[in-house]
Amino acid sequence: MQLYETGFLIAPAMTDEEAEGLVQSLAEVVPLKNGKMIRIEKWGKRRMAYPIGKAHEAYYVFFHYESGPEVPAELVRRFRQMDTIIRHLTL
Repeated sequence: MQLYETGFLIAPAMTDEEAEGLVQSLAEVVPLKNGKMIRIEKWGKRRMAYPIGKAHEAYYVFFHYESGPEVPAELVRRFRQMDTIIRHLTL
């Protein structure tokens, strides 16, 4: 098992409650794939360094978890299916 950090930006058009629900649904992927969530950092809505599309702000969220390579692959698959995820990166 390896340590991973996945950061992603959620579109600012979502309400706080919708963004929270999205984060919780994505966080459920880690235990489903036999990973262990270490912590979730929610930075909230912040101004981005440069605009992406027409968005100047986004909700910043970071997952720190321990798992095999199947968890980041599943998260990326889900991110690509959602229009509400502006950017994502896994380290």
